Amino acid sequence: MSTFQEREASQNIVVEVTERQVVPRETARFPFSVRGGERSHSIDEFSVSSDNPNFDPRWAHIVKETDGMRSPRYILEIRPATISRGQYGTFPIWIRCDAPDASQPAVGRCTLIIKPCIRLTGKPAFRTWPGGVLSMSLENCGGVPIDVSVSVSHHGSSWSKGWEFELETGDGPFKFKETFEPPADGARGKFELKVSAEGFPLIQMPLRTRIFVPTPKQALTVAVVLIAAAVGITLAKVLPPGPALTAQSISFTSEPSSTLVNATYGVNAKGGGSGNPVTFSSGSPDACSVSGAAVTFIKPGDCVIDANQAGNDKYSPAPQAQQKIIVTAMPTGGPQIELDPAGTLNCGQADVGTPVQCQVTIKSTGGGALDVSRVEITGPNSGDFTAGNACDKSLDPGQSCVLPVQFTPSQSGDRSATLVIHQNLPAPDHGTPLELTGTGNGTPQPQHTLTVNVNDPTVNASGPTANASGPAVTVTSDPSGINCTTKTCHQSFNDGTNITLTANNVPSGDQVLWENCKPSGDTCTVDLVRDTTVTVIFNPPVG
Repeated sequence: MSTFQEREASQNIVVEVTERQVVPRETARFPFSVRGGERSHSIDEFSVSSDNPNFDPRWAHIVKETDGMRSPRYILEIRPATISRGQYGTFPIWIRCDAPDASQPAVGRCTLIIKPCIRLTGKPAFRTWPGGVLSMSLENCGGVPIDVSVSVSHHGSSWSKGWEFELETGDGPFKFKETFEPPADGARGKFELKVSAEGFPLIQMPLRTRIFVPTPKQALTVAVVLIAAAVGITLAKVLPPGPALTAQSISFTSEPSSTLVNATYGVNAKGGGSGNPVTFSSGSPDACSVSGAAVTFIKPGDCVIDANQAGNDKYSPAPQAQQKIIVTAMPTGGPQIELDPAGTLNCGQADVGTPVQCQVTIKSTGGGALDVSRVEITGPNSGDFTAGNACDKSLDPGQSCVLPVQFTPSQSGDRSATLVIHQNLPAPDHGTPLELTGTGNGTPQPQHTLTVNVNDPTVNASGPTANASGPAVTVTSDPSGINCTTKTCHQSFNDGTNITLTANNVPSGDQVLWENCKPSGDTCTVDLVRDTTVTVIFNPPVG
């Protein structure tokens, strides 16, 4: 039975809402609880910190809910009342509980994003004829001056126009009005307004052009002016609006093999039908940098990769897509291994004699490279499972590899075996085991027994072949099931199975002779249609 201290040591903080976005003077609330402990904690036992040096601890305080629940519930409240320009951004938040009777602290994590506050007071006025004009009223509601960027883009062409300025606070709405030269071939098309501050996109909306309809008197005046001055002038025909643009979307098609600090990642994404390239940028430059399609992880935290794709005369720009990656610190120490799933791999159900695929992910989690040398399958139904050699290689810290496993039940009912992954973990490790399970359905195929006799003068009745210059001689089969290290072994296979036997670790110069199968050097094959006995003779050279 575990002690109170052991249970306290395993406790952790579970945050119910892991991310909140606020503007200055708003309050972000993160409900959380301490799991694994057996008592209520004092507010004084908690502390709040952030990896972002611009975080002000005075923003945060913790309250405790007392509603009669067995497990106490707490709320972290963060209210950035007064901030400076440098305090807009993303703040990874750590909640820590240092109970005096616990051997180690309980820790939880959440993310606070502080964005500038801009209000659009009234509807923007926008026209493209005669001459472009954009006017609107903006109010800074954040309490500190901010740098603002305003842009107008035209759907269907590459035309855009932008302005940047500083927006003060406390003086009421700011009257923004600018003129521009509209696109020559798209004055009546679709336009979009974007407003951002301190690098945060805040407002994005379509703009409706205000059409000027002249009165009869205005029309007559214009006509007279044109007649008087229009020698050689050709008036452009007003064309009807073009067809609606087709929407695009972006989906990421890649995942990093390692999320450790200093690791690199080639990001890839699929865009829409415009044919324009998908471009990438970093939405969290403190955690990762992006150059082209190359991502470099800089420090632990949330790495956000932004993907964008421009439009053309047939397709509208794709909405921005994001990929979020949690960057982890570089581990220390020697190699370590982690399996997913851990403990047991269930390959599901299959008809007898019908193969199905399953897989396990091998991940290198230590401070040194993990060298996977080989895998083997043992156990009562080892012949029903086979594994490839896709992961027989070195995995750097943070890298992973997918190992495919095939399950072909030879009998109905539950089937099981053990996959053993051999790697360079320090002694006394003898390989990492993973239980394999599956269920066979239907009537089993007839089976026959293959018996292998090993005949060698250097083999005694109870031990493996003596080979002073290397590892012991063995005889193995494909499909697996035969693994002879003594004089005789046997395994049952389905009727008609084609089996290849291989003599392994044969000393140089030894002659391998096979009886009752089709030989080819150190291997031989047999089509198992009845109970069969194969003899292999290791014949050392004379002299």
